[in-house]
Amino acid sequence: MAAAALGALATVAAVGIGTLVFLPDSGQGTGTQATEKFSGGDLKTRVETLVAARTSTESNSVGPNSTLGETPTTPRTKDTPGVPECIARGIARDEEPLASESGTYKGAPAYLVVLPHASEASQVSAYVVASACLKEDQSTAKGKVLLETSFPRN
Repeated sequence: MAAAALGALATVAAVGIGTLVFLPDSGQGTGTQATEKFSGGDLKTRVETLVAARTSTESNSVGPNSTLGETPTTPRTKDTPGVPECIARGIARDEEPLASESGTYKGAPAYLVVLPHASEASQVSAYVVASACLKEDQSTAKGKVLLETSFPRN
């Protein structure tokens, strides 16, 4: 079972990389997207990898407790795993993240949070939020959004 899941994840990654290599740039978004880095890597590539991993995990979790069929705008609760409350408060959106991870942005600790795009289903919104709020009072702290951009959902 684990080997099948690993194989599916490798297939999704290979297809995603192949798509990036062979499709021309659509010209969408700003010119800064191509140069933005998160934890030393290209931000767009990191977002695509995170979303592909989530998609692969969801497609492999069909069963009685599966989330298959839920909409990407499932309301977030205070206990949403992976996103500290002060980071979520900084973004000020109520959807459950498609993906998130901690890392660095321009040399400072930050969180990358990927949400469904607010108005375009073929896009995702990526937020990079300063994680300095983690050292503050968590009942009121609010992370500062350092970058908000959109990418194709793929």
